[in-house]
Amino acid sequence: KTIITFSVLLVAAGIGWFVPALCLPALAIAFVLGLVNAFKKEPSPLLILAYAVAEGLAIGGFSGIMEKHESGIVSQAVLGTLCVVGTVLFLYKTGKIRASAKMTKVFLIAMVGYFLFSLVNFGLQVTGVVSDPWGLRSSVMIPGTEIPIGIALGLFAVVLGAYSLVLDFTY
Repeated sequence: KTIITFSVLLVAAGIGWFVPALCLPALAIAFVLGLVNAFKKEPSPLLILAYAVAEGLAIGGFSGIMEKHESGIVSQAVLGTLCVVGTVLFLYKTGKIRASAKMTKVFLIAMVGYFLFSLVNFGLQVTGVVSDPWGLRSSVMIPGTEIPIGIALGLFAVVLGAYSLVLDFTY
């Protein structure tokens, strides 16, 4: 079932890559279907496949847009994602890492903090307070050195994503 659903998502992502105009409508549909699927008492295979199609179109469209903007970014993201998923799955299956109640609380606090940072960052970009297209994610100049905040935030986001996978595997 997982292979079929993932295959459907990949085919839809391929279509979305070549028709990026489908990205936003597909994203809205995926959001609604995600909520419907999350709150249904019994899983519906057709709704799950519909979600995979919508999510694939959204991911493919967004990826196509980003690749046109910054060549090579999609292959790096896919490679990084596969490496993190493979590592976390291996560590989880071998029992080296498990979800704990305390770590889950820390994770939730960190996720909310990162979300709020992203929201403020987006607001500063939209209102023109920050002129850098990456907002506060670029670097900070301190006399004698430049601190690459983007790298630190990227690593932080990878750790959050990895622990999110641990929670998913546990669930």
